[in-house]
Amino acid sequence: MLTRYVLADLIRNPRRTLATMVGVVLGVGLFCGVLFFVDGLSASMTQRAVAPLAIDMQRIVTQPAAAALVLSQTFDTTITTTTVDGGEQARVNLEVVNHSATAANEVTIRSVPAAGLVFVSGSAELDGELIADSNGNPFAQGEARAGYNLGKIEAGQSHQLSYRVEVRDPAVTVNDTTVSTAYSTRESVNPIGANQPSQVGLDELARLIAQQPGVAHASPLSIADLGSDALHANDRTAIGPTKIFGFDTSYAERDEAIDIVDGTLTPDGAVLSAEAAKALDVTIGDTVTVDLPEGTSIDLTVSGIADLSRARSLYSSRRGGDLETFFKEVRRLSKLPKRERMLKLRAVL
Repeated sequence: MLTRYVLADLIRNPRRTLATMVGVVLGVGLFCGVLFFVDGLSASMTQRAVAPLAIDMQRIVTQPAAAALVLSQTFDTTITTTTVDGGEQARVNLEVVNHSATAANEVTIRSVPAAGLVFVSGSAELDGELIADSNGNPFAQGEARAGYNLGKIEAGQSHQLSYRVEVRDPAVTVNDTTVSTAYSTRESVNPIGANQPSQVGLDELARLIAQQPGVAHASPLSIADLGSDALHANDRTAIGPTKIFGFDTSYAERDEAIDIVDGTLTPDGAVLSAEAAKALDVTIGDTVTVDLPEGTSIDLTVSGIADLSRARSLYSSRRGGDLETFFKEVRRLSKLPKRERMLKLRAVL
C-alpha cells in the first residue's frame, strides 16, 4: 500500500520529483568532492613534506684578479728561535709565486719591520742578486714606506727575495706581526698579506657543501663586473655596465628563471641576454668581443640567447638592486657622454 502511494506521488508531481533527484545528486557530488579534495590535499602535503626542499642559499666568495699570487714569509735567525737578543740579526725570506694561468702586472712587495728592528744596509737580494738600497730598505722606501716593484710575473713564475734586520730591542720577537709584508698588483690594488691561508675555491666550496647531510646539490655561480662599454660586436657597443655570469648546464636546468630561448649553453661559447643581443645585432654563430679590466680582450662565439627577465638572483648587486634597477641604470648611462658615463660607473657598480 505504501509503495503504491509513493509511486503515485512521484508520477503525480514530476517537477518536484526531478528537483528532488537533482538535489540529491548535487549534494552527494559536493560531499564526494569535499572528501576527494581533503584526501588529495593531505596526500599532496605529505608528498611535499617528504620531498627535497629547494633552498636558494648563497655563500659569496670574493676573489681578486691576482688572488693566484701567493706570498710566503719565513725567518732565519742566529739561534733556534725567532726571539733574538739585541745586536743580533735575522734574515727575512720572501717568496712570491704566480699560480694562475695569466701574468700579474706591477707586482709590488712591501715589507716593513716594526720599531726595534732596523734594516741592514746591503742585505736586500732578489733571486740571489743584490738590490740597490741607497735610500734605505728597498721594500719600505721613504716616508711613505713604498714597496719594491717587481714588474710583471708570468704564469708559473716565482721570485725569492730577502733582507736582514738587526734587533735593537731584545724584547722584540721576529715574526709575521713585527715584520709586516704584503703585495699588491695592478689587477688587485688592495694589499694582500704574506702567509695568508689559501682561500677555498668556488668549485671546492660547492663540493664541500654538497657533501653535507641533507644537501642534494650545490651549484657554483661566478659573477664579474667588467665596467662600462665592455661588450662589442659588428662595430657596435653595448652601452652601460656589463655583467658576466659563469655557470654550467646543471645550474641553468635547476633555475627555472634562466630561459635559454635560442641555442644552447656551451663551455667555450657565450649566451647573451636578449637585450644585449638586440643592442649588438648578433645571432647564433656571431662573434662578440669582451674587454677585460687589465686592458686585454677575448673573442667568444655566441652559442645562445637567453631571457633573463625573471632571473632576479643573477642581477642582485652589492647594493641590493635587481634586474629592473640594472636596466634603469643602463638606460640612464646611455644618455650621458662617454666620459661622464665612465665617471658615474663607480656609483652603478
